[in-house]
Amino acid sequence: MLLQGPPGTGKTTTLSVLLTQLSATKQRSMVCAHSNKGVQVLAERMAARTSDLPIIIVGVEKKIPEVLKHLSLSSWYGLIAGYINALHQACTEYL
Repeated sequence: MLLQGPPGTGKTTTLSVLLTQLSATKQRSMVCAHSNKGVQVLAERMAARTSDLPIIIVGVEKKIPEVLKHLSLSSWYGLIAGYINALHQACTEYL
């Protein structure tokens, strides 16, 4: 699907509602834009709508605003790596 139009016509609102509905049916989506700002604005709107959507932002880490750092790929990777290390340590101690 391609969604385009002039500023202020509701593209971001339409996308956020559509992505919320797709997520409710367990469908995955990927969104890209001509600029990082476009994706960041959408991610901010989605995060404000609900906190249980699995949103991951991929991009240059330095360019991701502080408010969205927790949604970055490296942040998710660090979280998962921490869980794996904790599991490994618990298994080692158990054995």
